[in-house]
Amino acid sequence: MAYRRGAVGVALALALALVAVLPARPAAAGQAPITTTIGSSQVDIVFNDPVDHDGQDTAQLEKMIALINGAPKGATIRIALYSITANIVYDALKAAVDRGVTVQAVHNGEDQKSTDDSPAALADLLGANHHWCDHGSSSLAYGGGCLSNSSTGLMHAKYMLLSETKDASGTARQWVTWFGSPNMTYASGANLFNNSFTVYGDKGLYDGFTSELWQPMWDEKSYPDNDFYVASAPRG
Repeated sequence: MAYRRGAVGVALALALALVAVLPARPAAAGQAPITTTIGSSQVDIVFNDPVDHDGQDTAQLEKMIALINGAPKGATIRIALYSITANIVYDALKAAVDRGVTVQAVHNGEDQKSTDDSPAALADLLGANHHWCDHGSSSLAYGGGCLSNSSTGLMHAKYMLLSETKDASGTARQWVTWFGSPNMTYASGANLFNNSFTVYGDKGLYDGFTSELWQPMWDEKSYPDNDFYVASAPRG
């Protein structure tokens, strides 16, 4: 599969590049992220290992919460999420909104059917800044994906775009992009093996995610033949 420039291609290339630069180091719940530099950008990498931590390693959830908690009043956090049931993440988002952070979310429509109270609470908290990915229908088989009209589609992206937050050392950083495999749940985010990457200060990556992925998701933009791949588009 060929990728031209764009947020998705850069993110995948970055993940592959990490194989060559990561030091050998065991993961542990709550330990500091592995920090490296790719190009001119600082990158934090977090792995969790539930097997070595009695079945639950909350390192991924802790990283999400740290980034959310580091966003000051006036900052913006844009989120794409598949599912949220970990109340500790919801509580961090509520605290961010309460202190004057603008939080916007595109949310897999299937989560409307959750028996947990966190998805509905998040939608209520954010109001007009929350968007269910369902193309206007909650009756789709799986709830619907933001960029798909398929009745069996869903939105499985997991990333956050923070205009400003703090890194693991407490230093204020701009244009921060977090992406990875964990959901905002204990079942996935803590009880399964996951990885996540936080890229600081890369405005091109941050802007690319915002304009080429997050905004089309928010708009539930339609593409020819229901196909997000468009050869003429900058993302390829």
